Formats: sequence, C-alpha cells, structure tokens
Amino acid sequence: MSLNTQRIRSFKGPFSCLLFASSVLVLGLVAAAPRVRAQSSSATDSIAHRLAPVSINADSATRGIFHRMSDRAKVTYLERETRFLERKLVHLDGVMLRLEDRLDSLKSSRALREHGIATLDSTVAAMRAHRLHLEAAVRLRELITVRRGPAEY
Repeated sequence: MSLNTQRIRSFKGPFSCLLFASSVLVLGLVAAAPRVRAQSSSATDSIAHRLAPVSINADSATRGIFHRMSDRAKVTYLERETRFLERKLVHLDGVMLRLEDRLDSLKSSRALREHGIATLDSTVAAMRAHRLHLEAAVRLRELITVRRGPAEY
C-alpha cells in the first residue's frame, strides 16, 4: 500500500468522504483531459475536446445524533400539524354542510316567493282584463242609452 492511501484511510475527520471523493474526481479529470499537443501551425483549437467546468456542491458531513434528533423533531411537528389540519378539515366540512343546508332552504323559500309573485301577477292580470271587459260593457250601455234615451231600456 502506498503512503498516500494509508494517509487517506487513517484520516478520520468530518470531511474524509468528501476529500476522498474530490480527490478521485480530480484524478479522473486529469486522466480524461486531452493531451496538449506540441505547438505547431496546423494545430486547431476544438471545443469538442474541452471539458466543461465542474462545480461541486456537497452537504456538510456532520450528520450526528443531533441531526437525527432534529429530524425527529421535524417529524413530530409534521405529525402535530397533520392532526391539526385533519381537525380543521372536519370542522370546515361541518361548516360546509351547514351552509349547503342554509342555501337549500333559502333557494326553496325563494322558489316559494317567486311562485307567490307569479300567482299574484297572474291574478292581477286576470283582474285587469276583467275590469277592461266591465268598462267596455259600461261604455256600450252608455252609448245605447244616449241613442235610445234614458227610459227605453
């Protein structure tokens, strides 16, 4: 075993996995990089042989017992919130049912009122027609009395 491998295995710091992964990545990039050609006038600069820049984003490697306790606290909080939202949902379902019942009663009372209004309108229209008929009959009699005289009918 080489000296560098022994150093990497014996390193037990918080970033050992990150350091090892980044060193493997750097070695891979060096091995995959194209060889630089000797300077000549016929050398072309091709974009296809270049590697794109690499950005490494890593989480902190300090995931100990405190982090797990934090996760447990988050789960407990989410469970409490779920129970609260379930109770709120049940309450809002009850409110919705009461509002639907109220809407149905209002719609039925509105329908009754509209029916009553329609009935009154038709009654008023029939009474107006009857009045016009009676007025026409009265005018006809008046015309008859004017032509014949008051004592003849």
